[in-house]
Amino acid sequence: MTMKDAEDVELSDELDFVENYLALERLRLGDRLRIEKRIQAESLGCRLPPFTLQPLIENSIRHAISTQPRGGLLQIKTERRNGLLCVEVLDDGPGAKPEDVEASNGIGVRIVRQRLMTRYGDQANFRLETGPGKGFSVRIEIPTNVPGGA
Repeated sequence: MTMKDAEDVELSDELDFVENYLALERLRLGDRLRIEKRIQAESLGCRLPPFTLQPLIENSIRHAISTQPRGGLLQIKTERRNGLLCVEVLDDGPGAKPEDVEASNGIGVRIVRQRLMTRYGDQANFRLETGPGKGFSVRIEIPTNVPGGA
């Protein structure tokens, strides 16, 4: 196990940490924050760098859900397949032009992308999809490093 592996956390722990953050946001936003999770049990033991999910979720709440009078839906999906941990964070907010996202001063998405590329190189896939009126989606695929991984 490398030092980097030792710094990683299990997805289950990352989700527990995120749940604490979401509990605070639920107090603030009430019914305006709707959350849907599709968490595959087989993905929970996979490891990933700490604080991978929280900046993406915070981004959705800050820029999409809290800015809308009706609030919005935040979706968190995880699965393990073909030797990869796939994590997706989506919202149904107003979206943005992809070039505006790239040019923005926001650092959350940028930091997550840089950390994954530094950690996994070309084994990581980071895909951001958005457009005006189309919500915002970030999909991450990283190699599983679970003993006996598929």
